[in-house]
Amino acid sequence: VGRLPADRAGRGRLNAWEVDRYLEPDVYFTNEDGKFVAETVPPGLAIVKVEKEGYVTFYKRNLTVRADETVDNYTVSMTQGDVMEGIVRGADGSPLEGAMVAVTKNDNPGGGGDDTEEEEASEDIEPRLSGRTDAEGKFKIENITPGVVNVVVWFAPGHQGWARGQNEKAMRKGIATDSTTVEFKLEASVDGGGGFGAPRRNR
Repeated sequence: VGRLPADRAGRGRLNAWEVDRYLEPDVYFTNEDGKFVAETVPPGLAIVKVEKEGYVTFYKRNLTVRADETVDNYTVSMTQGDVMEGIVRGADGSPLEGAMVAVTKNDNPGGGGDDTEEEEASEDIEPRLSGRTDAEGKFKIENITPGVVNVVVWFAPGHQGWARGQNEKAMRKGIATDSTTVEFKLEASVDGGGGFGAPRRNR
């Protein structure tokens, strides 16, 4: 649990990258009946995050806690997550190791945008869902909310990812979350970079 500062609490939409920094260091565990007690919830508009392997990470920011108040029977409903798999290839068709791939429902991830009142408000917070490709260019992302998402290659060594220039070949839109054949073929980067160097190897 944690508490959002006023300048964040008023925003229409938030993601996990933004709010995780405001979580308290204390972690609570459920018992065999699924019950938990969180004893140090700060007063105000609370963030609640719940994680369990195989399930979609639960985030909400709709719990208001008053000083010296006990909130009873706060119920969290978790959903079993889907698993997505795929491969990232370079301009020559060879697999790319170390590319960072993520899924999102945002049509323009990382595009900035303003926090106007017209922005659609949501109590949900999009969890972090990303992974790196292995030596065979393959990636696997788990615990995705079932449905349809956009898949983005943020960075890839020597190639154009979405983070630099929003190259259209670095995004696949409208992909089912249980897909196992998602494939990218990226364009080579003009300057030879891709946001980071080749993946480090242990010696």
